[in-house]
Amino acid sequence: GASSGRGPGFEGGQTQLYQRVPKRSFNSKFATPMETVNLDKLQLFVDMDRLDTSNKITIRSFQHLTAKLDIEVSQASESGFKAVEAARGTQKFEMLPQPARPNPKKLTYYTNYGYLSLEIQVKKALANASNSEQTCEMERRG
Repeated sequence: GASSGRGPGFEGGQTQLYQRVPKRSFNSKFATPMETVNLDKLQLFVDMDRLDTSNKITIRSFQHLTAKLDIEVSQASESGFKAVEAARGTQKFEMLPQPARPNPKKLTYYTNYGYLSLEIQVKKALANASNSEQTCEMERRG
């Protein structure tokens, strides 16, 4: 017959429609879905007492923050980090398990800020070295 031996989409030698139309976007099955939370709404919920400030809040980005909140940020802009640090006041540190290193695809993002930053690691190493030298010297004298 007229269509025997050819598959669906065959157009008689002409480029098929599904090959002429470009792909629309890249959809990675490994992408991490992130939700954007506006700080204005967060502040509004705090002002209306609809948000309990004693619990930890996980959020992506910030612009303005006046209430003191315990916020855990996984990803934010530089201005977002500064806004969080400016509003938190005093910080209390607890001994927590070391978080996993990010995958190589996201490593450059995290090495620019935070505990993975090379500058911060060098400062901590120098501080630990100077503290251990002072401790040894105190033990020798005492």
